[in-house]
Amino acid sequence: MSNYLIYVEQGADVDPVDYLNTITLDYNTYSWDSTENAFVLDGEAEDDETEVIYRSALKINDSVDTSTPGAYEIIYSYTNSDSDQTGTVRLVVVVEEG
Repeated sequence: MSNYLIYVEQGADVDPVDYLNTITLDYNTYSWDSTENAFVLDGEAEDDETEVIYRSALKINDSVDTSTPGAYEIIYSYTNSDSDQTGTVRLVVVVEEG
């Protein structure tokens, strides 16, 4: 992640994946690759490791309501085939138009 705290203007569009740069799972880092439209493993994969994590595999709990100023959370989680889960929270602050 580049920032844990994000400020957006009231009424702005928010795509939660835009704020996610990497995923770390079992000491492996997956970086966003726009050409693959997925998070790709940095380095070599072991035999049983996933090499890519697609956006559709992420669970994103997004409570952001940009029509109302306030503080909101985006909770990201991912569970691999071994049932290992990783997750993180990002705080989004919607500021009044001004």
